[in-house]
Parts: sequence; structure tokens; C-alpha cells
Amino acid sequence: MSNKILNLAKQNNGLITTKQVDKLGLSRSELTRLKKDGRLEESARGVYILPDYLDDFFFNLQNRYTKGIFNLNTALYLHNMSDRTPEEYDMAFPTGSTRPKNVELKISAKTESQKFYGVGKVAVETPAGHKVTCYSIERTLCDIVRPVNRVDSQIVSQAFKVYAQMPNKNLKDLGDFAKLLKVQDKINSYMEVLL
Repeated sequence: MSNKILNLAKQNNGLITTKQVDKLGLSRSELTRLKKDGRLEESARGVYILPDYLDDFFFNLQNRYTKGIFNLNTALYLHNMSDRTPEEYDMAFPTGSTRPKNVELKISAKTESQKFYGVGKVAVETPAGHKVTCYSIERTLCDIVRPVNRVDSQIVSQAFKVYAQMPNKNLKDLGDFAKLLKVQDKINSYMEVLL
């Protein structure tokens, strides 16, 4: 059973969760034993990592707060549109859900109405190679110019410059999200200068 857990962790870029162990019908006590033997380390609540692998804070946050979607500065970073490592981890949560209150985790939690919450949600790979949920590039560009989100103007300018150079940009999605989020004028003013 131990080897099964360790092999699964290796296949998953060094990580295994209690949820995965439960799904396979394996014993959680095996995780505790592997941790005690030094063959696994507890990365976060319910997340274990092989000792020679890179810890993944993005994955840990997503695993802990499953309704959270990375957005704003954090989404720009995950999409390689900003070289600034986030000081706080921006996450959107649906209105009415429980938001993180732990200040130590440095989460900047915002709520989104059900109408906007799931729009533009995609899976992206973290620097450590794990999949997390994030808003798409086009949705993120619209979010960073919304008046309710105060994003540094230099970060906004850099993101639009990077986007303008991208070969796989989706201008239709950008226009659709801009219309939905009522930021067409701001998006148009950035894009007219760059395209």
C-alpha cells in the first residue's frame, strides 16, 4: 500500500492528497506512517509531498479552498503575464460562500456574483507543475481594469503589452468578457494603442 501511495505521488509531480487516497480506498493511516518514516512531508492540511519535490503553495490553497478561483495579480502571474511574484494570493469566491479568514495565508479574497463567478474559469499549471483553477487571460484583463479592483497601473500596462504580442490571443473572448463586465471602453483604449 505504501508503494502505491508513493508511486501515485510521483505521477502527480510529488503530491498526494487525502482525497486521492480516500478515492482509491487506501488507508489514511498509511500517509501518517509514510510521514513518520520521512518518506512524505505534510505540505498543508490534507496535502502531502515527496521530500525531494518542490512545494506548491498555489495547489495547497486551491486544495484547501476548493471554491476559490485565482484572479487578478495571481492570475497574471500564473499566465506568465507578470513577472512579479504575488505578495498576496488573489482568489474569487461566489457570493454567499465562506471566504478564508486566515491572515497568515496572505489571501486577498473577493466575492463575485453567481452571474460572473464561473465565467472564464480555466485550468492552468503552476510553476511546480500542478493544475489549479484560474480565470482565463481575457477574463483577467477585464478584471484588472474594473474599478472595484485596484491593480497597479504598471502591472496593467505590462499585461496588455504582453497580451498584444501573444500569438494565441482571443480577441472575441476579450470583447465578450469586456461587454459582460462593462469595461469595453477601457479594454478598447488599451487595445487600440497596442494593435
